[in-house]
Amino acid sequence: MNNTETKSNKSEVKDLLHKFDALPDAAHVRFEEVKTLLACSRTTAYRLIKSGALKPKKFSTRAVAFNVGDLRELIAKSQINRSSCNRASISTQSSRCFRGCL
Repeated sequence: MNNTETKSNKSEVKDLLHKFDALPDAAHVRFEEVKTLLACSRTTAYRLIKSGALKPKKFSTRAVAFNVGDLRELIAKSQINRSSCNRASISTQSSRCFRGCL
């Protein structure tokens, strides 16, 4: 991937994030958008999938997307937990990600 494609992809993700609130709960977003929205790494996103916090929907053998409604619930849950937790004391059973605590 060259530098132009990288800039193009980043701008597409930013555009999606600006429009995220307008998306219906039934809509789906791809993995890259989820990582950007949750501000987490690829590894962390896979930990969230493994823990069951993120539920991917498989559209084909290589196409996976995530439900917008589920993402909104995860974000709301995270914001509640973040406000009541100390960043220094992250639970070891959580996936150690997503801006602090889940």
